[in-house]
Amino acid sequence: DDGYRTIGSMALDSFDDTPSFTYWSVDSSSQVLNYASFEDFSLSIETIESQSDSSAGYIPHLVYDSTAVPHVLYYQNVDDTLRYATLISDSWNIEELSSDSSIGLESSLAVDSQDR
Repeated sequence: DDGYRTIGSMALDSFDDTPSFTYWSVDSSSQVLNYASFEDFSLSIETIESQSDSSAGYIPHLVYDSTAVPHVLYYQNVDDTLRYATLISDSWNIEELSSDSSIGLESSLAVDSQDR
């Protein structure tokens, strides 16, 4: 493996405080934003977004809502966008929040008691 990985954010889910984390990995052919969680004592890794030509998921922030749904805010360097992803029915739903290249590098995310 000629790549590297950086942990971007770690959180405890709202049901049983199981740790999960997002990380950005890079190798010779792609840059990937991943979500890793523990399920039944084993590590499960899912790809949130992958790009072949630039960074996907730079500076991710992970939080959980009250139903243990993960929410991830991150900067996508291919087209300089701030993106928001949620895991819905085993699939990541990704929304673009801003295409202003000056927004996103210093962002953070929180979910309130009403899961908004």
